[in-house]
Amino acid sequence: MSTFCEILRPLATFGDTFQELIGRSCSALATEGQSTTVNPEHRKLKPFLDDFIAKMLGAERTKNNYQQSADWLLKYFANDMFLADITPAELERWGKYLKNEGLAFSNRLKHVQRAKKFFSSAVDSRILPETPAAKLRMEPKPKNQRKRHFIDAELTKTVMEGLEDARWRVLFALLRYQGMRRCEIAVLE
Repeated sequence: MSTFCEILRPLATFGDTFQELIGRSCSALATEGQSTTVNPEHRKLKPFLDDFIAKMLGAERTKNNYQQSADWLLKYFANDMFLADITPAELERWGKYLKNEGLAFSNRLKHVQRAKKFFSSAVDSRILPETPAAKLRMEPKPKNQRKRHFIDAELTKTVMEGLEDARWRVLFALLRYQGMRRCEIAVLE
């Protein structure tokens, strides 16, 4: 099915009629053999996302967050693109697009998670036979280099000599040599 759709995709450049015909054909192939009463318009990206968000239960803030993710999808993909035409490779490129747009890692991660939910819902609704977002992954979280600071022996000695009383020297020694966290030190009396 996907090979057939990929072969036909270049014909879509001949005009809207061809693009719509190819999209419908690929959507029909994607759902062949499935009983479905899905609104044909919901096989397109924008109507599907609008319907998904409209039917969501939950707080308004949650709906706004999902709308932001939908907006990023719509900004990258055409509004009238058929869901069946979105490939895993296209979604990978979308993830890279989010990074190129300057979104922080945590924001990109949330948008990717929501995109996975969108496409899983399309499978549950029998619009798609399988989700193109199944293998969609984020790059590993970048290490925070500011936290990678090592206190060497010379600096430790200087700090220990500068502390006023034995209590502070013990607390600093626990932090430095035992690896205790600040919150663990705070509960000590």
